[in-house]
Amino acid sequence: MLADYARTDGHRLRQVEPLAQATRELAALVRARTSLVEARTAASNQLWAILAEHSPGAALVFQRLTSQIALAFLADYPTPRSAARLGQGRMQQFCRRHSYRGGKSPAELVSRLRAAPASADPIAEKVLETIVRSSLAQIGLLTDTAHDPSRHRANSGFSLRDLTKRAQAQALRRPLSAAARRPPTRYRRGAWSGSGRALRGVSRIQRGRPAPA
Repeated sequence: MLADYARTDGHRLRQVEPLAQATRELAALVRARTSLVEARTAASNQLWAILAEHSPGAALVFQRLTSQIALAFLADYPTPRSAARLGQGRMQQFCRRHSYRGGKSPAELVSRLRAAPASADPIAEKVLETIVRSSLAQIGLLTDTAHDPSRHRANSGFSLRDLTKRAQAQALRRPLSAAARRPPTRYRRGAWSGSGRALRGVSRIQRGRPAPA
């Protein structure tokens, strides 16, 4: 049955072809970007755990810890002692310097910092600063690389967007198979209609009615 179908109606089947080079390269870059995003999430969770235990206020000033403004705040004030003298005026200057658009006033941001409970068992300031700055460097690198992994390949000469365009162009330029281009002949059309009549006859017999002569 399959051989007859391939002989009479093979033009209806789509020919299976290997993936184009650009498509395989794009898939590899997408997998790499997914791994980078997962690594960035893990690094952000680790930073959040450190801040929640040893500097709770710094983790609550801004809504998202991975936002540019929150990372910049931690870079300027990595420890509770460094943020102890941070007042409304300095917070206003900080927000203006980093173009903050979160909709919260400097007074509200400072109140969030001060309202957080103090750490019950803090570690040394130097140790905390080292951990925070190392986490910031890791998150910054992963964030920058995750936007387009191909930009950081030596002599790559292409970007993730370029590969996407190449894969789309190759898919559009791929020629149809000879069987797909060939129009159905009279024999194949007759065989297809004959198969339809045979199937209808089987259906009538199954329902208890005689098939037409």
